[in-house]
Amino acid sequence: MIMLKSPSWQIFLAVFVPLVLSINIPDFWISTTLAILAYGVLFGWFLVVGINLNEQLPDEEKKSDTLFIINCFYLILFLSISSILEDGQESEIPIFLLLLAVYFAFAFFHVVSFVSQSFLALQELKSRKPTHYSSQSVFLYFFIFIVGIWFIQPRVNEYFED
Repeated sequence: MIMLKSPSWQIFLAVFVPLVLSINIPDFWISTTLAILAYGVLFGWFLVVGINLNEQLPDEEKKSDTLFIINCFYLILFLSISSILEDGQESEIPIFLLLLAVYFAFAFFHVVSFVSQSFLALQELKSRKPTHYSSQSVFLYFFIFIVGIWFIQPRVNEYFED
């Protein structure tokens, strides 16, 4: 897959150029489309990297990726629908939307946790020596994507060179 072998700067630009443009373009549909594109690339990257890292692990260390896949698509869908429905006016939030937002937070943490755990497991398996990555730092690199992509993507590229 192209995302597994792309340099960090390409992934960064593919996410943040549409996002920045969506904020600065006054036309609603163009800005919404660009925002949805950015969300799709961001969580698509998590999806591709998470599944492929998990596939590289031995069978006894693999985790079920069903909930991970569902959560990735939920994140894209939730952000896309909220971008389309955004009207810029404050109004009372129905309780079911609040519950969906709470699940959004869970889904985001689960996606980041799944990818970071798979990354660390593969790191330990491939290096056979102490790694300079701690579980907290890897989780933060994925959580704070804007910074983490510069540290994580080169390592991901190494795993999928062949």
